[in-house]
Amino acid sequence: GTPLDVRVGVIVLEHHYRGFTEEAVRSALSQSLRPGCVLLSTGDDRPYDIPGVRVQRLKTDSEGERLAAAVKDCPGVDAYALLEDDDVWAPGHLERAARWLARGRVFYQSGTTPPMLPLGGNVSSVAFTADLDLGKASSYPTLLGRALLLSAVEQRLTVVYDPEPTVIRRVHGQGLSVGRKGWWLEERDRLLRRLLEDFQDGQAHELAYLYLLRDYGRGLRLRRAAGLLRWGL
Repeated sequence: GTPLDVRVGVIVLEHHYRGFTEEAVRSALSQSLRPGCVLLSTGDDRPYDIPGVRVQRLKTDSEGERLAAAVKDCPGVDAYALLEDDDVWAPGHLERAARWLARGRVFYQSGTTPPMLPLGGNVSSVAFTADLDLGKASSYPTLLGRALLLSAVEQRLTVVYDPEPTVIRRVHGQGLSVGRKGWWLEERDRLLRRLLEDFQDGQAHELAYLYLLRDYGRGLRLRRAAGLLRWGL
């Protein structure tokens, strides 16, 4: 198929920053590729009246449970794209994702502003074809993006990283994160270490190694890279 043939369901996960939810939702509705559905998953009872948005209310803190329920309530699509309540998408985000999702059995991650290590750490950058079995990921209470990525690798989906930064992450207390630089190196290192602590297997190590060297190696000092590789890669 072509990108315009792909019906992408958008699932907005509201949990920490409800004051920004409407802005996130409107960025999904403003995409150059029209979403197949837009579903807002929320745990509270306050009313939402945004045309074109379905609201699902589920009282749980588990991101995996909320995603599994949302997928069931957003049927008839070829793929799903996730958006957290405090981030926004650039208007071409879904269209870029659909270029890859149209190929079938794909796990897609976009770039972000500021950059993050592409290991599922930013849920708003994640999209995947509907044939991904949520399985283990649906029981994962936190770090949902990373659990989905590992599930995709395990199920042999094609993992795609598009470095174009079509997700704008909010740095709380500083507004949206456009233009913030430098501090993300520490966050990237933290995400990599957490991945290696949780998934002590060769597959996770190989994936982390490839991402580290291929996508971020240029900006690392060799000494810094060597320090990360001592974590067992």
